[in-house]
Amino acid sequence: MGRGLIMKKEITQKDINRFWNSVEQRGDNECWGWNLCTTQQGYALFSAGGGLHRAQRFAYTYSIAPIPTKLRVVSTCKDRTCCNPKHLYTATQGELLQDARERGTLCVGSKNRASKLTETVVAQIRNTYNRGDKTANYATLAREHSVSIGCIRDIIIGKTWKHVN
Repeated sequence: MGRGLIMKKEITQKDINRFWNSVEQRGDNECWGWNLCTTQQGYALFSAGGGLHRAQRFAYTYSIAPIPTKLRVVSTCKDRTCCNPKHLYTATQGELLQDARERGTLCVGSKNRASKLTETVVAQIRNTYNRGDKTANYATLAREHSVSIGCIRDIIIGKTWKHVN
């Protein structure tokens, strides 16, 4: 939300006041809950200036600083509705992925609900693949496992399923 959005009107002090009136402000170090609508994924939304904004981004922008391009706003408490500026910081997508890896919350491999393969099958694919072998090439392995040739290629070159030896 917000990226690439052309604002129809400028954000006014009235918008900012309306925003903070929609936040349940508690103690300095407590989470400040959002009292209006959220997305299906649980992110707080706020309408102002003719557009929709994620509440955390709005809180960061109008209490800390404008958000540099390509940065995400996240909360240290990991609450998607928390708008306490003391809980908010910016990070790149890469930093967020690294953090999720370190915390063990990144859904990789068979933990990802969309995955068609398992770690065992990926290991078998890597062991079976033989360049130049017509019975164990990308296309054959892709058909055998009901995935795309690109999927097999990415497994073989180590672009995906990096956690499997």
